[in-house]
Formats: sequence, structure tokens, C-alpha cells
Amino acid sequence: MPYLGDGAGDADILKVMVSEGDVIAVEQPVIEIETDKATVEVPSDLAGEVLKILVETGQSISSGQAILSIAADPAAAAAAETEAPSAAPVTSGPSVATGPAGTGYGGATPATPP
Repeated sequence: MPYLGDGAGDADILKVMVSEGDVIAVEQPVIEIETDKATVEVPSDLAGEVLKILVETGQSISSGQAILSIAADPAAAAAAETEAPSAAPVTSGPSVATGPAGTGYGGATPATPP
């Protein structure tokens, strides 16, 4: 689940838009969530086959929580990198904002892609 913004807290899942066994593309919506301020479709940041859905409709989730287990499609990931070479690398875990020492979230070292 991506970072929702300051003060967003948890979100409720309104709809799971994929099923186990589905093959999904990068940026394909996988769940619809509702926060105190908005209803949003959350897209996948990986392409591949959905192995397991880790959440369900009505469940409350927070930023960084896993939504799906995906068998990534290496060919689709390579194609996405070729189309957008300036894009940040895709990781399977939560992203960490970094900046100069003493700013952001403690100046953590960025995670290496799997």
C-alpha cells in the first residue's frame, strides 16, 4: 500500500479488483480504498501473476502494508524500464524518502531492488 500522505492514517478497502491467478500490468488498479478525505484506486507497481490476495473488502489497512503476492513477469518489468528509463526502480517493499542528512525520514539509505 503506498504512502497516503500526512494525516491520512488508515484506509478501508472498498473493493478488491483482481483475483488470484489474474495476470496484471504495471499501473493496473488492484484495489479501491477510502480514506477520511478521498476514494482512490491503488495501482500495481509490478506486472505478473497474482499468487495470493493478502487483504479483503472491508478491511482497514495502513501505508506500507502488503496487498498482493505477485510472481513478477521479468519481461514486462524490462519493457517498462526501457519505456521510462528515468523512472525510479521498482521495489517490492515500502519506499523510503531520503534526502541530505537531517532531513526527510532520517536520511536512510535507499533500498536495493530485488
